Amino acid sequence: MREAHFSARIMILGGFGRVGSEVAHYLLTHSRYALTLVARTPRPLPEAWTAEQCARVRCLTLDAFQPEALMRACAEVDLVVSCLGPSGVVGSRVADACWAAGVPLVDAGGYDPLLQHLEHRQTREAAPVPLVINVGLLPGLSGIFPLHVLEQHQASHHTEALSVYYVGRDAWSESSAWDIIHGLGDFGQEHGFCYLKHDTLCPVRLRRAASRAEFPAPLGSQNTMLIYSAELRRLGRQLQLDSLKVYGANLGPRAAMVGLVAKVLRMYRTPAGTARAACWMARASAHDMRTRTPLYAIHVEAKLRTGERLTGDLMVADTYQATGVTLGITARYLLEPGNRPAPGVQMLHEAVPASAFFALLQQAGVIESLSSTCYPHPATAGVAP
Repeated sequence: MREAHFSARIMILGGFGRVGSEVAHYLLTHSRYALTLVARTPRPLPEAWTAEQCARVRCLTLDAFQPEALMRACAEVDLVVSCLGPSGVVGSRVADACWAAGVPLVDAGGYDPLLQHLEHRQTREAAPVPLVINVGLLPGLSGIFPLHVLEQHQASHHTEALSVYYVGRDAWSESSAWDIIHGLGDFGQEHGFCYLKHDTLCPVRLRRAASRAEFPAPLGSQNTMLIYSAELRRLGRQLQLDSLKVYGANLGPRAAMVGLVAKVLRMYRTPAGTARAACWMARASAHDMRTRTPLYAIHVEAKLRTGERLTGDLMVADTYQATGVTLGITARYLLEPGNRPAPGVQMLHEAVPASAFFALLQQAGVIESLSSTCYPHPATAGVAP
């Protein structure tokens, strides 16, 4: 039960993993909430934590695949943060438990299948609490940063076209790699290379699906490929965009090759094929990172109805730390008085105001670079930008 001297208790599923431990560290540093760290087997607390921090933490041994035990644990806290994976294996278990217990959820994954499951369930019954899913880097930061760029320049209501580019590299865990491989087939939808025009999918042939984008140093010019994003599609509907193009690339050369092979062979179509390709990608990315440092970057290009253009760039250096901080900020924001969003399934950019989120992200010290620029209409400026 909630301790009297703490304002709320947060349960972190997978609390000792790479992402879960970063969530815990952020919340212990930037909040006064009590934490319950959940793992399938008993784990010791990190030696680096202070006595005061350890006093705010309790450990719970729990298998999230036992629904009754999971729901009981959810009912004892004020908010659940799920760092479990792979998302395609976890499915809707955690979200359904939070729904039944009436406890808000912040989920690092879920992706399109969980979004569709919760949206379908909402057609039959109203969700009792906010269920904020896909709160990571892609999706997550990938949706709230373009919105932040537009809002900084008061352009969110008159944007005509948006192009967003994502690149990243790290030594991916097998769980992360599983979700990456599963996503190559758009989680069973297989949209292929495409973009959106007035919210309608427009297929693109392979030879026209690539585009180079200019990122800040040390990245520079990078080749990317068109991808489908349910998160950005929701943002496009919100902004009533005429055109939306989303591009992505895994910058590790060996990991990128595994991704290409898995896509061509459609290994994402079966659990066995996905698991095999995920194992390859985890090994390949570890090899890639022997001579490289982790990073994740977003480049945004927007065309406004006024004729102006906007660009924005964001880069973080530690992908797992940045994911944990993103989850921690979201949990912290939802529990602060007056901040709770409406009940129902939603993405990060729908649940947390972009300005508030980025103020906390900058405070956390995980941003390597952050910038945005507005280029005036050529007729106004006198010369083309």
